[in-house]
Amino acid sequence: MEIISEWGKIAGFAGLALGVFVFLFRATIALKIFSKLNQKQSYLIIRWFLILVSIVSFFSIGIAYFNEPSSTQLTVYVYGPKGKQDIILENIGMLIVDFANDRRTPMIGQNGRTNFGEIPKKFLGKEIGIGLIAEGYKLNKPEKLYKMDGNPIYIPVIKEGNLGSISGIVKNRDGSIFLKDVLIMIGNDTSTITNEFGIFKITLPENMRVPNDKIPYLLTIKKEGFSVKTVYYYPSSKDQEIRLDLK
Repeated sequence: MEIISEWGKIAGFAGLALGVFVFLFRATIALKIFSKLNQKQSYLIIRWFLILVSIVSFFSIGIAYFNEPSSTQLTVYVYGPKGKQDIILENIGMLIVDFANDRRTPMIGQNGRTNFGEIPKKFLGKEIGIGLIAEGYKLNKPEKLYKMDGNPIYIPVIKEGNLGSISGIVKNRDGSIFLKDVLIMIGNDTSTITNEFGIFKITLPENMRVPNDKIPYLLTIKKEGFSVKTVYYYPSSKDQEIRLDLK
């Protein structure tokens, strides 16, 4: 595609030069000077027209190629789980991008924006990997490649930890018996059950996760013969021990 584009530019300048030649030649014919010249003089005039048009053409091509920038820029925005307006990182951490053997590690700035400058133009249209160094945060899709097409790139970032992981153990009231097959409900449509040791663990899908570890999940615990119990579970907590009362 690049070769076709380059030849297209050359053809465009050649067409422009041909247009100039036709315009000047028609203007010369309109003056009716060829009838007053001999064959040699007419030939010289046409030759000088061709030389002039060639000079204009090569000069235009030279200006176009020498003025064309040899590098490009890239802008990357990081955002949180709520969408592109969720500025989860600002003036914290850095991004990592390898342009062949040239590794760049600029800081993340205001509004989660990071600028990469003076990138060789050959990377336009190519896919690049982007890494993140920010304590307590990680890329939501670390394996994803992003295409450099001249537009800003947006990458999702999440907080490290167990925001989407819920785990614990269920026992009877005095803690002497581990209760199996206890139903643990998170919301109305997600649930799991305890195993034979009373242990449960579930990883929630992205759209059900709380945005930070200060917001708890509401768990509803049910088992036949025991009273229904509701508890708050904070993602930052360790495995939670839940005890049920007999009805």
